[in-house]
Amino acid sequence: MDWIFLATAGLLWLAACGLAKGCALLQQQAQGGRS
Repeated sequence: MDWIFLATAGLLWLAACGLAKGCALLQQQAQGGRS
């Protein structure tokens, strides 16, 4: 049952990293577009 927890934690970590990178890219594009 441990592998299920590890797999879930891994997916959540990847999702969090993806959202963080996506938000950062959106902010950079927004700032670049405005200025």
